[in-house]
Amino acid sequence: MLLNKLYKKKLYLRSLLIVPGYENKEFSIHNGISFKKILITNNMIGHKLGEFFFSKKRPIFKAKKKKF
Repeated sequence: MLLNKLYKKKLYLRSLLIVPGYENKEFSIHNGISFKKILITNNMIGHKLGEFFFSKKRPIFKAKKKKF
């Protein structure tokens, strides 16, 4: 538990390549609006940090009301 607190770091680089040394460590990644927490697993090695977060919100389309 104490070791996991030492590895909490805030990163702005979404293009950072995940290397095996980052496995089982927690980072906070900035997506342009706020920081999102991520725990690095074995499957994420070799990918970039930005692949796991969206930097833009999804558009929400409202249903049109019927006119009588």
